[in-house]
Amino acid sequence: MKNSISRIRSTVKYVRQSPSRWKKFKECVSIEKIESKSSVCLDVRTRWNLTYLMLNIAVKFESAFDRHEVIDPFYGIELASKSKSKAVNWNNARRFVCFLKHFYNLTIRVSGSKYVTSNTFLLRLVAYYII
Repeated sequence: MKNSISRIRSTVKYVRQSPSRWKKFKECVSIEKIESKSSVCLDVRTRWNLTYLMLNIAVKFESAFDRHEVIDPFYGIELASKSKSKAVNWNNARRFVCFLKHFYNLTIRVSGSKYVTSNTFLLRLVAYYII
């Protein structure tokens, strides 16, 4: 799982590194007809909620990343050493997004309340424990 996340993180980082790469990637997004208000973002390795957001958005743009590899020859060369199978990385990312989604939603609910009491928090925590 760690290698898959690292590969996707490197992929996002590569695309976001320069304006010309970003422009090529946006062209790939329009060619693939991906409609999304969000755009790929990099995470902070120590913040799991940002890793969730990065993976959740990156999975939506998977086909654009694949097309970008065809358009940009250096993309494949630079990232080839990161992992052997792209399909495995994207499947792992999808599974990890499903796993982290529950914790992300719990964090949003608890953080969104001005007055978090132990009984409110405990009820939500137990609900996610059952899942």
